[in-house]
Amino acid sequence: MFMKRLFPILCATILSCACAYAQVDTEFWFACPDLSESHFDYCIRLCVTTFDEAATVTISQPANPSFTTITQQVSANSYANINLRDLKAQVETTPGAVRKTGLLIQSTSKITVYYANYCDNSEIYSLKGRNALGTDFILPAQYTYDNSDTYGGVCNFEFVATEDGTEVTVTPTKACVGFPAGVPFTINLNRGEAYEVRSKGMTGVSHPSNTRIRSNRPIAVNYTDDGVAGPGADLIGDQLVPTHLAGTQYVAINYMHATEEVYIFPVSDDSTHIYANGTEIAYIAGAADPMKAGRCKFILPAGASFITADHPVQILQITSNVDSHPELGSAIIPPIVCTGSDEIAYKYTQTSGAAISIVTKTEYTDAFTVNGQAYLMPQEYFSPVPGAPEWSYTFKPAPVADILRVKNSKGIFHMGVIDNPGTTCSLGYFSNFNSVPLGVGSDKSYYLEGGDLHLGIQNASQFTNIQWYGPNGFYSTDAEPVIEKITEKDAGVYVVTADHLEGCDTPADTLRVSIFRPRSHELSVCYGNVDSIEAPGLAPYEWMPSTLPNEKKVAINTTQDGMYVVTSQQMGVNMLYSTQKDVASCNPGSTVYKVLIRDIPTTNRYAFSAMFMSEEGAQQPTLSVKINGQIIGSPIEATPAGTSMMAEWINVTEAAEVLISATSSSSAGAPLHIKDITLAPIYAVADTFHVTVRDSLRPVISGDEYICSGKASLTAETDYDTYLWSNGQTTKNATFTEAGDVWLRATKDDCSGTGYFTVKDPAETAIKLDSLPGICEGDAAVTLKYEILSGTIEAYDLLFDSVAHGAGFTDVTGLYPSAGELQIDLPAGLKPNIYHARLSFIEPICQERAELKFDIPVRYAAMITQRWNDVIGVRNSDVNGGYSFSGYQWYRNGSPIEGATGSWYYLGGAEFDTTDVYNVLLTREDGTSLFSCDYSPINDPAAKSEIKLSQNIVQPAGMIIVRNMPEQTKATIYNLHGQSVISALLDADNASMCAPQEVGMYLLRVCGTDKDYVFKIIVQ
Repeated sequence: MFMKRLFPILCATILSCACAYAQVDTEFWFACPDLSESHFDYCIRLCVTTFDEAATVTISQPANPSFTTITQQVSANSYANINLRDLKAQVETTPGAVRKTGLLIQSTSKITVYYANYCDNSEIYSLKGRNALGTDFILPAQYTYDNSDTYGGVCNFEFVATEDGTEVTVTPTKACVGFPAGVPFTINLNRGEAYEVRSKGMTGVSHPSNTRIRSNRPIAVNYTDDGVAGPGADLIGDQLVPTHLAGTQYVAINYMHATEEVYIFPVSDDSTHIYANGTEIAYIAGAADPMKAGRCKFILPAGASFITADHPVQILQITSNVDSHPELGSAIIPPIVCTGSDEIAYKYTQTSGAAISIVTKTEYTDAFTVNGQAYLMPQEYFSPVPGAPEWSYTFKPAPVADILRVKNSKGIFHMGVIDNPGTTCSLGYFSNFNSVPLGVGSDKSYYLEGGDLHLGIQNASQFTNIQWYGPNGFYSTDAEPVIEKITEKDAGVYVVTADHLEGCDTPADTLRVSIFRPRSHELSVCYGNVDSIEAPGLAPYEWMPSTLPNEKKVAINTTQDGMYVVTSQQMGVNMLYSTQKDVASCNPGSTVYKVLIRDIPTTNRYAFSAMFMSEEGAQQPTLSVKINGQIIGSPIEATPAGTSMMAEWINVTEAAEVLISATSSSSAGAPLHIKDITLAPIYAVADTFHVTVRDSLRPVISGDEYICSGKASLTAETDYDTYLWSNGQTTKNATFTEAGDVWLRATKDDCSGTGYFTVKDPAETAIKLDSLPGICEGDAAVTLKYEILSGTIEAYDLLFDSVAHGAGFTDVTGLYPSAGELQIDLPAGLKPNIYHARLSFIEPICQERAELKFDIPVRYAAMITQRWNDVIGVRNSDVNGGYSFSGYQWYRNGSPIEGATGSWYYLGGAEFDTTDVYNVLLTREDGTSLFSCDYSPINDPAAKSEIKLSQNIVQPAGMIIVRNMPEQTKATIYNLHGQSVISALLDADNASMCAPQEVGMYLLRVCGTDKDYVFKIIVQ
């Protein structure tokens, strides 16, 4: 009996895995429609809602490698709005050609997703996951309302391929852009490619409603009707479900707005009678002929309408907002028999005007919670459906919350959401369109040996004739059987079958159970070693004590005994597939090995491994893995023959075809044999490490702490059997030339240990010298200030060169730092000159020296003399030590005076500042430059004369006029060397004479009767 039932059970499992869940799913396909650019077409987004598990959601375009995959982390019981506004040009499927715009939304845990245009022109496209995929669709388009001339919208439908080699054949009932009515056409697509068919006309009667769309491989289809004038212009549409999910019983709810109607489309060739609340409203013959009007429209009365048909139909509902200028929303209604969800989560598109409708069995109306609160959906909210009292419905404003989470603890239900804030309207249904799954009541497939295995199904009260089959002869008719103290014999696949009380399709479900034992490891380590332990499994890792990092290898404390426990991932003991024989390949190129996964454990995670056997000279292959056509991970280079190879973890959530491609680059040598290609489920294993610490072995290192003279010598203080230093030396003593951490690994007997030492560079000595103050002839001493910027100084020497020694300077050694000052004694009779000296600083660690050179410039004293109050000049050689000067540069208050490069400087008349300080930089014939000492001018009234000149400054050969001449007298002009240049006799009538023709400074001597008058003359 068991074997007779098992084969159809396993087949049913394979067929039903692809559609076990509805809008709650982990994978969704969608082709974004091309909306009217003049009517808020940019407010597009995907809204993701999670349940009790966090999710990593990825959005990709499989046909478009240049598309940057979007990754979104969403917390448990939360949501994320993923804005596609900036990606509009990349994601919208425009008509006229095959596009690469198909979106694939994948999640690591179950989620709900809808696509929405959320501005003023809103609509909800509830994505239906696997229930959206099929090979036969009818377009349930409305045919009453025109598209608005103002915004230019039209009726479209979009479809996306989920596999390569997809052929989609469309038979339009009305003319479409590029395609005449009634003539089938075929569009060829590969995985992720999409196509949009656009209605040629904008009137309701020109919409291609009831168009048939068939394909050779699964596709997903949308209905889009943009700018529908109702009379306000609004977007309507939804993602469709294939015809095999059509039903014969529906409940449509009147939301009490300006427009409330349904459009009904039979999907079979049979003549169909359609009823509303028990009254026939339409008879349609031969609806499967796309050119026949296989459709009907029904205006919904108040409350709920029970719509039935004697053959399967699909229904589009249209509602509106309550505005006097109504705008529309639409959705595909799910059939109510054997469909529904026990929990629905929804995130509002609008901030106001949202309401929800619920349809469920009357017996379930007392078991609702909304966001965990029963009072938000009490039983008294519900009313019986007319003509079907076993069903009840309600329609209420939605509670104020970010997320609406509705749950029923007894059974399943359908929920519609209408968002109608006043300026637009959206409608969507968020519930299962497919059969009722059993749902094995376990969240894991691995169990600890000796524990109890609890089995169960969801909503067991809805089922009868429950039967469990499993390993070790297990059989039970309990809804929740328990196997106590399980052993390895209990590992394997458990199958459950049941009959639904209402005759719904209930595919068999399976649970793969792996049994594992906690593993114990005994370790012995040497005291003080830097040691570690490694988890035998794969990530993720969880170590105890919790202070350890959750990594594969962790360092342990080797100073005391301890126990460490790690939980890591292991491959299941029950292989899902094995070749059971050698497969030989001796030709270059690819050889493909096919693995069919039929039984899906609830972990949904697998490891891939392969064993390679080869004869000498065989070429090792490169392997890649594909699951249902999608490449998993990166190509894997084969390891040496005779060893196993592990690939990345792979997630499998449905019956899958796994292709393992072995590529060999050469056919040289003997054949390669690949055997035991396996896929195994993953489970967690707890490994316990008992660590025992043995006697100490910690080498102690001594020697030079600092590198002096380019090296530091170290030694091990104890004799060992072997030595290995960090620089590679293997003797007891080692020399290091670079600073840093040093280790010595030594062994003795059967223990090893490592000692550590740090070698340093002496701190670099850096000293800053301040400038010496001005030194004049005759000074006895001068103070030099310095600053130690880094390092330390033990002592320093003051040293002079031979010229300084000849002038009387004496070296001084062994000086000690004192407040950053150094007094330098100056020899008596020191002549003006530049004397060279240096300071040699000694650091205390390695006795290394840091030297700084500096100059001691001795200035000229008594070099400057003043004449006539306003001229200062340099004395001649009889007072300046006999030097001859080749250059002069005058300074005022420490700054050079521009152009003042002669042996004299004119101060500018009698008005000058006696607080100014002057000196001159004198350059000797030997090239040495020295300053004179400072000089401040004086203002001497006695230097004034009764006889005056009209001007002191004249041009070459210009006229010099002498005023107040009392009598005839002789006037002589001398140059600065005392030579007479020009002479003349002057009196009161003839008081002028010519100036010299050469520029320069001259003296004019006028001989009076009582005294001589001397004036300076400047010729320029």
